[in-house]
Amino acid sequence: MGTPLQGASHLPFHNSLQPPQPPLLVAWEPPPPAFFKLNFDGSVRNLSVAGGIIIRDSSSTFIQATSLNFGASSVLLVEASALHQGIQIAHQLGIQNLIIEGDNLLVIKALQNLCSIPWKIATIIQDSKFMLQHFSSVQVRHIFREANRATDWITNVGHLVSSPFVLPTCSQSLLSSILVSDALGVPLERRAA
Repeated sequence: MGTPLQGASHLPFHNSLQPPQPPLLVAWEPPPPAFFKLNFDGSVRNLSVAGGIIIRDSSSTFIQATSLNFGASSVLLVEASALHQGIQIAHQLGIQNLIIEGDNLLVIKALQNLCSIPWKIATIIQDSKFMLQHFSSVQVRHIFREANRATDWITNVGHLVSSPFVLPTCSQSLLSSILVSDALGVPLERRAA
């Protein structure tokens, strides 16, 4: 009968003196007064690629949400296209002060001029930047996907439609519960990337 440590030399070293890291909690936050927040997202499922946007005001009120089906494409192209569509909608609604949030770091950095723009999305990003000149104030932020749950839900609807679908004001109970959780600032634990 062998000892419990027999063959233990191949096990990774574990430092039990270092406490485990507390979980990172993230939550959607409403924009400040006089601002609106545009969240965008993209999703790939089987051969379907979909995007979605949601616009909310400083009291977390749902203003508009749209699901988009892009057929077969790349998630990068869809995320950039959803962003572009969201900016167009915000402009059509007469919004002047806009905060843009998305969980695709490359698209966010491209919009912020913090990286070279991939050729696949260069025209979309350049046109998005041009449209943003029509707003009085614009902020662009990266968020974790856990803080982008409402847009993720809306994006998944895009897999079920063939043309842009404007969601009726908060008619779905699951979306309603996500929006209420967001408005209350209910945090979620950040999952590993």
